[in-house]
Amino acid sequence: MDPAEFLHVREALARVDRGDSFATVADDTGIAESTLRSLHQDRRDLYLAGEAEDERINDALTDIRPLEDARTEGPDLEELCERVERLEEATDIELH
Repeated sequence: MDPAEFLHVREALARVDRGDSFATVADDTGIAESTLRSLHQDRRDLYLAGEAEDERINDALTDIRPLEDARTEGPDLEELCERVERLEEATDIELH
């Protein structure tokens, strides 16, 4: 799983969830409108919540799950920092 591509698709689907039209998001992101519709219908939870029924996919999602879990009680901040660093390396983005 390519983290940069996953995050790109996740942001596109999040925009659709926030009310942007499929056509607008497709034009802005370069993702085909039919692909966005299909992913939104069939894999929304995978991209927006980082949830999958297949353990292999769950393992691959470890580093790119939404970081909202940092707001839960007792988050492992060291692990979250390591996830961010791995994401930065995988996507050539520096967030610090």
